[in-house]
Amino acid sequence: MRTIIIIISILLVNPIVLLSQENQAFVAENYITKNFDVAIFPKTYIEMLPDNRFTPTKSQVEQAELALRTDLKRLNSKKTNQISTPIIDKRLKKYRRQYFGYIDENGEEILIINAFWKSRENKKEIWLNEYIRVLDGGSFYWEIKYNLTKGKLFDLMVNGYA
Repeated sequence: MRTIIIIISILLVNPIVLLSQENQAFVAENYITKNFDVAIFPKTYIEMLPDNRFTPTKSQVEQAELALRTDLKRLNSKKTNQISTPIIDKRLKKYRRQYFGYIDENGEEILIINAFWKSRENKKEIWLNEYIRVLDGGSFYWEIKYNLTKGKLFDLMVNGYA
């Protein structure tokens, strides 16, 4: 009887211990400030990204985030795919962003900024480990590039609708 009680105790306590562990390792570094919540992916992350990658620094991310706050409205002037979904430059703080770095054919450092709407469904384990790719969803999902060498945003792509 005592053995059964011990086994039951272990079975009941073990899942609680596993679920309460907070120190999980992620592929990306989660960088949070009062203005943004981003994931910085290392150069070793290879999924469908250009060759010649680098790991963006926090300073580079801050530079790109400043450009998003000041220049995104101009690039988003046509409001593509933002009729029934948020206007991205007006709701920037509502998006999480993933940062990936690469060096282009001209030797210029480029950041790929992959953005998606914050929600309770965005599990940290997913967005800090995988490139979030969605084919529809309108402006809940968008991507833009930032040329660190030139200090310019370019290539804004807002998802369409199904």
